[in-house]
Amino acid sequence: MKLTKDGIRLVMICKLCPEQYIAYDENGLRVAYAQLRHGYFCVKGIGAWGTVLYEAYPNGDGMFEDDERDHFLDEAIRAIRSYCLRRRTGWS
Repeated sequence: MKLTKDGIRLVMICKLCPEQYIAYDENGLRVAYAQLRHGYFCVKGIGAWGTVLYEAYPNGDGMFEDDERDHFLDEAIRAIRSYCLRRRTGWS
């Protein structure tokens, strides 16, 4: 599965247990990693410290339930996009 929105492309790398994604920016650079494991969805920026960009507690355990995937992935993309803009402008 691939999802592109606001210049961020999410590519599913594992369907379940845990459901995982790699995020790429509009230049094709890997910028974030996301996973849903044990009911905890976490998105981390790629870098030395793996900054947490977004976290949530959906109903799904190792994979999203069908009615929640779009919402949480949209929120993740918003957080990743904001992270990319901050990195580009040098904001912390």
